[in-house]
Amino acid sequence: MELIGAIKALEQIQDSRNKIQVVTDSGYLVKGMTEWIHNWQKKNWKTADRKQVLNRDLWEELLALSRGKEIVWKQIGGHKGIAGNERCDAIATEFADGKKPELYAGVLENYRIRNILNVS
Repeated sequence: MELIGAIKALEQIQDSRNKIQVVTDSGYLVKGMTEWIHNWQKKNWKTADRKQVLNRDLWEELLALSRGKEIVWKQIGGHKGIAGNERCDAIATEFADGKKPELYAGVLENYRIRNILNVS
């Protein structure tokens, strides 16, 4: 799901002239995009222990969506009280439980959760 979340986010970006920051609590996503993916490609999508890379199709899609963009991949701690991360977890849980979470579309300043982007 971490990979799909990043894919969906990058698909929404129309103007790639600005630096993009992807913030996630997934070490798998961050290390995959910043460390592992280039070696996987060189080794014909095999891991260090010569196994096929899992989710190759998603990694390839992320790679394609990342081309031509300046992206900073930032890992934060999960369940640490970071408002944006807690909200993402709540949304994901509701979807996993078959519910339809209330999603916000609008000006960030009007969102009910304050400091949602504070990941310092």
